[in-house]
Amino acid sequence: MTWPLLLTPGRRRLASAVFALALPCLCFLFLDGRFAQVSKNGYSNEVAMNGLYSFGSAFLNNELPYDKFYASIEPEAAFKTVRAALAGPGVEFTGAGLDITRRIKRRGPSASIIKRPDNGGVFSWDSVMAERGYQNKFICGRHGYFDNMNAFFSKNGFDIVDRVDFTKDEITFANIWGVCDGGLLSKTIKEADKNHA
Repeated sequence: MTWPLLLTPGRRRLASAVFALALPCLCFLFLDGRFAQVSKNGYSNEVAMNGLYSFGSAFLNNELPYDKFYASIEPEAAFKTVRAALAGPGVEFTGAGLDITRRIKRRGPSASIIKRPDNGGVFSWDSVMAERGYQNKFICGRHGYFDNMNAFFSKNGFDIVDRVDFTKDEITFANIWGVCDGGLLSKTIKEADKNHA
């Protein structure tokens, strides 16, 4: 007799469930985007990464290859460009008297205000509108916890309406990235009507 036959039906189901849950978790933890690099064509690779894994990878890693997506130049060329842009009538650069190299450093993108700690109470358009009696809402068709959006907007005076607030009949189409634009527009109109009443 083999071991699966020794297990009771309940234990066999439990073992199958554990395996079914463990397999995607292990894949998620140990696989990365290198396996989606199917060709030298960037578009093909992006299509290969589309889906649930890409969503989870973006959620966990929160990174963007800066040099791949943004044009950049060498620091020396940047220095010459800035110096030329600052030059004009009556402007003279002499020796080390004006050292602007300390202020020009090539680096990756800084952390978004949304990701920074202590990002609540930021002055923005919502405070201006709130003073005039408007109710501010952050409405999005995806899960707002992704990219820290719910935390940021709630700390800055917005009511949050995201995918969890949509009823099944309000979603005409959705995928891993969120509710379709038509569903989002309908929900936004409902929320505006609710506030107007």
